[in-house]
Amino acid sequence: HLTPLSSAGDLDEATLRRYLDWLIDQGIQGLFPAGSTGEFVRFDEATWHRVVRVVCEHAAGRITVVAGAASPGVQETVKRCDAFKELGVDALVLVAPYYFPLSDDAVFAFFDAVATRVQHPIFLYHIPALANGISIPNIVRLAEEHPHIVGIKDSGGDVSRMAETIHAVGNVRDDFVCLTGYDAALAPMLAVGAQGGMVASSGIVPEVMLAIERLYKSGKVDAAMDLQRRFVPLFNEMIRVGSFPDGFRLGALARGFDLGPSWLPDSLDAATKQQAAERIQATILELLEHVPA
Repeated sequence: HLTPLSSAGDLDEATLRRYLDWLIDQGIQGLFPAGSTGEFVRFDEATWHRVVRVVCEHAAGRITVVAGAASPGVQETVKRCDAFKELGVDALVLVAPYYFPLSDDAVFAFFDAVATRVQHPIFLYHIPALANGISIPNIVRLAEEHPHIVGIKDSGGDVSRMAETIHAVGNVRDDFVCLTGYDAALAPMLAVGAQGGMVASSGIVPEVMLAIERLYKSGKVDAAMDLQRRFVPLFNEMIRVGSFPDGFRLGALARGFDLGPSWLPDSLDAATKQQAAERIQATILELLEHVPA
């Protein structure tokens, strides 16, 4: 979920708490502070810890909290994992190291080193557009050797890869959770066996993402696919506005939450932003009309 900022660029705790209450009331199953949509790479260590602390305190056991603890280095990753564990997160989410390209063996060595030292539930995070990918053989090996690696969030958007991952890891674990991180393919991912989604749009239109999953799992596949298709224009609109996640902030504004600016300086002129905000709001209102009661 997004990270609210005040006009001064500080964490807006009051708005964050109100936003979290709304998400919980909508029925989502987990909160994900310090993730990609929360812009974890753009804020300092103190703010990172503050965001996770506030979310854990406010969740107060009402809902699962999984926190991003990503870092390109083993030592820093372990420190963050230990700190967030103390704050009360239920699980940690770790991307492979980013910036420098790594071999498959190096990626495995990174996760192996962290998982050996961090005894807390861990989700792997495959996001090949922004970090080194996690190969399917590495997923299988990590799942087999570290039982507390409980699942993966795959944001690659490749349906065939999801199917292959589920089949391969199923040979060594029957409790490994495969979630999609690609909003525009939630229903197709469910169709090949994904258990659900950990997606940015659940912070904007939770009713829609929950309905897609509910419809599919209740056997109303055509209805789920129809709602998925109707959702894609909104996702494309939000993903293309300004710099990520500017469009998602406009989406939150359309739902009644002024979460402030991005952590980056605003690159949109006032007229462009207003036009985008109006398009996103209109698209959300139209989409919500198709969510079954």
